This record gives sequence, structure tokens and C-alpha cells, in this order.
Amino acid sequence: MKPSYQVNNADLSEMVRATVQMSYLYVFNTCPQPEKIMQIRFNYWKTDILGTCREKLLIDRATKTFSYNQFLPNGNEIKQSYVLKTSVANFLDSLDSAELLCEGEEESEGEINYELTITYDEAPSLEFAGHFDFDGLPDDYPDFASKLLHFITLHSKGQILEPDDFEYELADTDSYVYCSVKLERGGRSYYYISDGNKVSLGDQVIVPVGDDNHHLRGEVVKIGVYFTDDVPLPVDETKHIVRNLDEE
Repeated sequence: MKPSYQVNNADLSEMVRATVQMSYLYVFNTCPQPEKIMQIRFNYWKTDILGTCREKLLIDRATKTFSYNQFLPNGNEIKQSYVLKTSVANFLDSLDSAELLCEGEEESEGEINYELTITYDEAPSLEFAGHFDFDGLPDDYPDFASKLLHFITLHSKGQILEPDDFEYELADTDSYVYCSVKLERGGRSYYYISDGNKVSLGDQVIVPVGDDNHHLRGEVVKIGVYFTDDVPLPVDETKHIVRNLDEE
């Protein structure tokens, strides 16, 4: 719990700010009060026998931009940059600025290899520098990193990589979706036809097996769309998937 200083049930730090008319002054707070976050900048570097790897992250309210760049020892560069008219501001507003990374980092044995700066609208910037490990990072960094990863994932997946839109579209009525299903018992794989149901790699399905067509569970390990003349097994000799358990 963070200490709070009260005088006659009034926050002492707020009283001081009101008296001197300096809204950014925090004299009795272990953390700033809620303040608009304008920018988050994170620089990280690590050197090993292969060379130095660097990562730079920037979330900037003013320019509505988010960028995450990696510079690898072999000279390769991976750069992601987004201009998001409302999402950047919404993300920064979703962070509790009074709580965000307000517990300072402790001393760690490793050398300094990261710098983190949070810039506010009026309050002084919050700066961290230390070794990128459990002891060297702010206490609530894992929560911040989780929110940031969700934000990145939310905006990094485009339509051209969405398998539901391209994996199982049949060219015409003479096309079939063949799935190789690895049975739970025995571990052998067999071809089955999917009758228009959406099936993805790794899905758990129920299929008929044997002369009596008893039902067994299996995993979809391969998917292909074939014309009648190219199917891996004759259509009239291939059994069909009964149901997809992942759709239930």
C-alpha cells in the first residue's frame, strides 16, 4: 500500500499544489495523481557473442503513432509503424497514470541495458534505467507489458493473414476439402473430407473409423483443397468428418 498524507481529511499534496498553483508538483506522493500520458519511450539493448541487439518502442499521443523496431546483430532490421487516429490516445488513456510503473525498480546485479521514459501533459517525466530483469524493472512492469502486447496484437493482424477467409474457399462444386486426421488412438493419419465446415490445423474432430464406422477423436494435421481429378483418395471411398469439436 502506498502512503497517503492527510490533514483534516484533505490530501496534503493537493493542498500544496493548490496553494503554490503548480499542478505538476508532487511533494507528498509516492506516485503522481492521474495525469494525461503523452508519450511512452522504451529503449533496450543487449550484447552477447553474436553482437548487439537493440529494440526501440515509441507510443506518442501528439503524432498518433506507435512504432516498435528491432535491430539485430546480423544487420537485419524489423520495423513496425502504425498511425492510429484514436487507438493510440485510447490506449494511453486506458493506463492508470497514477499507478503505472510508480513502484521504482530495485538495484540489480547486471549492467544497465534499458531506459524507459513516460512523459505527461503537465507533470514531470517518469524515468527508469536499469538491468532488464525481475529486480531491475518496476514492480508492475509485467502488467504493463501484458497490456502493451494485447495492443500490438490487436493492430498487427491483417485480413490477408486471416485463414478463415482463404483456406477453405472452394473454387467450384468439383472441389473438395481433404483433411489428414491423426487419430487419438494409434496415432495413424487418414484422409477425411470436410463438408463445408470450417476446419483449421490443430482442430479436434470426430471421424468414423473401421467397417462399423465407430467414432474416434483425432487432430487435423494437414488440409488441402483439390479438384476431383487431383484428390489424394477417390471421393466415393473417402469418409467424412462427423463434427468439429472446436466449433462446439
